[in-house]
Amino acid sequence: MRRSRAESAFIGDKTPNELHAWHNGTEVHSVTAGNQWQNGTMPDTWLNGKFVEVILGWHSFSSSTADIWLDDLVLSTSPIGCD
Repeated sequence: MRRSRAESAFIGDKTPNELHAWHNGTEVHSVTAGNQWQNGTMPDTWLNGKFVEVILGWHSFSSSTADIWLDDLVLSTSPIGCD
């Protein structure tokens, strides 16, 4: 089985707030301005009041089913790298 590694960063101590996502060490998505959201412009402090809890798993909005496996899960306030 091929192992895949993903990392994401939600940066709320910069204005505007930022989001970054990496897959196997390559950045695949970033939001560094409020106007980069697909569904409309977000305020510069869009992370305010977010992340008051962590919920992990699979959430389906259809009748489809899926298994999801989470290995080596880390929550950190600094990058851990995808090595």
